[in-house]
Amino acid sequence: MNDNEHIAQLKTTITTAKMNANFEKQVERILSKAKSLNIRLGETIDLESIRKIEKKEKVTFPESYVVFLTEIENGGIGPYDEIYSLEK
Repeated sequence: MNDNEHIAQLKTTITTAKMNANFEKQVERILSKAKSLNIRLGETIDLESIRKIEKKEKVTFPESYVVFLTEIENGGIGPYDEIYSLEK
């Protein structure tokens, strides 16, 4: 690996680490806000289940939605109405 390739790899690693740290902060903000609004979040769903649903329904969900479902929630109860899970 030459110096330029090594530098590029380091930049990618640093950018990825910053994105992950920012994502974790965003998740914490969402969870905190949900709690303050008395919103009960549903359980998350595993990636394998999402892929099965995508295959069955012949759709592909955007990766941002997949992250939301696997990291934050897959349905829940809001202060007024229910948010249905992906399976429903």
